Amino acid sequence: NLLPIHVTLRELATWIDAEGITQRNSRLLLDYLQNWLHQRILDEFYFVLKDCLRQGQALLLLDGFDELPDDSRLQRQVKEMIADLPDAFPHAPMLVTCRVLSYRTTYWQLDSEIWPVFELAELTDKQITHFIDDWYQLVAIRDSLGGVQRTADTVGQSGQLQRAVMRPDLLRLARNPLLLTVMALVHMHRGQLPDARALLLEAVVELLLWRWEAIKLKDPSGHETSWRQLLASVQINETMMKERLWKLAFHIHGRTHSGEQERTADIAESDLLATLRDLHPQRSMEWAERLVQIMQVRAGLLIEKRPKLFGFPHRTFQEYLAACHLSTQQEFIGQALLLAEQHQSWHEVILLAVGYLAHCNNAIERPLLLIGELCPTTTGGAVPLSPTGVVPGSSAELPWRKLWLAGKALLEIGLVRAQSLQQGRALVERLRYYLTTLVTHDLLEPRLRAEAGTVLSVLGDERDFDEMVTVPEGRFHMGNSSAHHVSFVELGVPSLVRVGIAEEDAHSFLASAWVQHEVALDSFQISRYPITNGQYARFVAATGCPRPEHWRGATPPPGLHNHPVVFVSWYDARAYCAWRSAVEGKSFRLPTEAEWEKAARGTDGRTYPWGEAAPTCDLANFYHVPSGCLLLETDAVGVRAAGASPYGALDMAGNVWEWVEDWYDADYYAVSPSSNPPGPATGTYRVVRGGSWADVSALLRSAGRPAPTLPDDGSTDIGVRCVLDELP
Repeated sequence: NLLPIHVTLRELATWIDAEGITQRNSRLLLDYLQNWLHQRILDEFYFVLKDCLRQGQALLLLDGFDELPDDSRLQRQVKEMIADLPDAFPHAPMLVTCRVLSYRTTYWQLDSEIWPVFELAELTDKQITHFIDDWYQLVAIRDSLGGVQRTADTVGQSGQLQRAVMRPDLLRLARNPLLLTVMALVHMHRGQLPDARALLLEAVVELLLWRWEAIKLKDPSGHETSWRQLLASVQINETMMKERLWKLAFHIHGRTHSGEQERTADIAESDLLATLRDLHPQRSMEWAERLVQIMQVRAGLLIEKRPKLFGFPHRTFQEYLAACHLSTQQEFIGQALLLAEQHQSWHEVILLAVGYLAHCNNAIERPLLLIGELCPTTTGGAVPLSPTGVVPGSSAELPWRKLWLAGKALLEIGLVRAQSLQQGRALVERLRYYLTTLVTHDLLEPRLRAEAGTVLSVLGDERDFDEMVTVPEGRFHMGNSSAHHVSFVELGVPSLVRVGIAEEDAHSFLASAWVQHEVALDSFQISRYPITNGQYARFVAATGCPRPEHWRGATPPPGLHNHPVVFVSWYDARAYCAWRSAVEGKSFRLPTEAEWEKAARGTDGRTYPWGEAAPTCDLANFYHVPSGCLLLETDAVGVRAAGASPYGALDMAGNVWEWVEDWYDADYYAVSPSSNPPGPATGTYRVVRGGSWADVSALLRSAGRPAPTLPDDGSTDIGVRCVLDELP
């Protein structure tokens, strides 16, 4: 219930200078507010603001402390005014913003006893959502006051932007408040964020350059000058300036490595000055220094990290500007191929260069030629690349890394656009074959394999996801012995779902799986893969069943067609199997708990589908910090062939939990039939099995029984697979 009063300190200082005001206390702020309101014919609101400040009903926001004009007298005057405000308005909360680098110097620091210091953290997912909601609420208020009629409702625009920024490549940017603000501006003015990364980054770069225009510096004669005026004074346009920054970004990018995914390279002030000086017709260092002064005053496309050291606000901008430079090179294809072999830190630059050429320059011929070089052709019907004998980390992996890069590059162009040319259509067919080979033969590290699976989804994954594997009749040992007891602890990972239980609950958690007993089952077939989004989409289209909540429309996002369907309840899972029965004329159903466990572990009592070895990223998609298993989402089904069960079923551990037919009863094992146990007759909860992308390794055990789940609970990590009775 506070009235926000936002004051841009740079504007306040400009008013002080223009009016020749000498006051140095809180009265200075009141006079400024009174003048500001008078200029807008809002004089009557002055006393409202004044009373709110005195009664503690206003939040005073003093913005840009270190962006004051380059005048020590004005800076001291404003600083003394700020220091006096807590005494004048002791009940009003106040906030002063200043860049971290500037505030490290004593010149800007306020009394820390009165003004405690906080450093702005990255935004969480929830804060990003709140920011966007608030942004569009303000847009609606502003438009209603100004009589503006918008073509789209602000609630719909807010939801659209929230979904857009959750793309992994954009989410990294959206956590930065400045960059999220810029993205919101782009979205508000255009009605949407461009789908192509290159178009979005180009729009954001333009806005970050514009931020420097607001800074005015006084020249030696006392006249104010802006960034664009400095450029225009020597007939230099914005494009020429950007091209210099492109070249600078390209040369400094080589100083960072792939292990520093979020780090930007340091740019020494001397290097920046040299770059700008060379832009000037007479190579004026004084002119370059004035440009750098503007960059020091306000963060824009470059920020001052610490004295005499600059960098880009995010590594993505460094990569994008380097990509723009690469795209202008006459030997673009040859240079890109050379960089692709040098270091994987150049992969993102190459991808963005392809995007820049395709979307900003509207040219796809050279990008397609590059993809063709990365993706070898067949010779005389024989495939030149074989998945056999590829040792991880060896030179034999390089052709497959190039294929991964080729697939990603084609997506930068866009599937429809690439297929508009015969050359592109041939490349799609070639890539589809190679990427299928890559993901089904455990080539490259799991992260790249998962990305290749997503690319394959967009190109059209032609694997047979309806394939079933046979589990023969016979007996097996179901459940764990007490020797398999494992304790659990609560993990301090607030941004994830809860992936552990308290130590004192471990016994009750595992007790229901300790009763190891022998069970006989008839022969049956089970889905080789979890049911995918693509399979489930056919069911939704045919029956009108509600779509999973993470789909953007009637169909899943293109990159998720071959991922396991999630956000399905037990009832949805059962309905899918019943629908498939009607379509195919067979008897599909959910597996019983006993059937699921035998399909996962076979008859030798193994702990995991693959055996006794502890889970690794090559075997399962799960959560494990030490080994870097941090995908934190589903991946394409069947991309970890080494994790197959004895019968060839894939993803039986990790990726998603899977619904089974049984009601949950902690004591059922002690009384269950020894032959084809159907599960308890009644209950409140249903059983899920297998563990997921969000779970630690202990929850991937084939005999593990997690906490029971309500049957109408559709979660981000629960999926389904069906079984089929074998006819005699």
